[in-house]
Amino acid sequence: MMKRTGIWAALTVALSTVLFSACAQHPAYRPRVDPAQLIISQSQIPDTHCGARGLKDLRQASSVGEKESRGSKWWTLRSWEAEHGCEVSMAAYSYPATEDAENNFTRNSPQAVYGSSWPSEPTEVDAPTSLGGNKVQILCLGGNADVGCSDWIYWARYGDTLVNVEVFDFATPGIRLDKETFLEFVGIADRKVVNELA
Repeated sequence: MMKRTGIWAALTVALSTVLFSACAQHPAYRPRVDPAQLIISQSQIPDTHCGARGLKDLRQASSVGEKESRGSKWWTLRSWEAEHGCEVSMAAYSYPATEDAENNFTRNSPQAVYGSSWPSEPTEVDAPTSLGGNKVQILCLGGNADVGCSDWIYWARYGDTLVNVEVFDFATPGIRLDKETFLEFVGIADRKVVNELA
């Protein structure tokens, strides 16, 4: 058997160190709070144009350490649809560290993921200071904050967790959801997330 030379021994040690530190960074990661616990129930959605009474389950998906979405392997998505085409959705993504969530806040933002397919250019709307996220973004598509929007998006980071809330209705011509109604919904989702992560 050939003797291991000094160079091979050094490479073996270096490789072992890299593998060990990669595993040590996020050893068998499991979130402190299951992302599913952060999602509001249908009954908590304000009864407005796209309100709770007219909504039906559209889709529910999640991953517990397997399938990746927006850079996370621990996530939950829930969405509902009204008969006239309005949709409401909420998703939560958990990361091993705050830095991972911060990186994905930009890398997997709504603009980065869906921007090329949006029917109109989004405008950013000032977020209320009362919201509990460390970093918050509110986007309006198909309108403006004064007249309402066809699509409202809330994208926020809460420590090591990202949350996405969206209400849109491109199916009903001329229908826009006003800012106050969307912010009421966001406030309910925000309180749920803050309480569950506390």
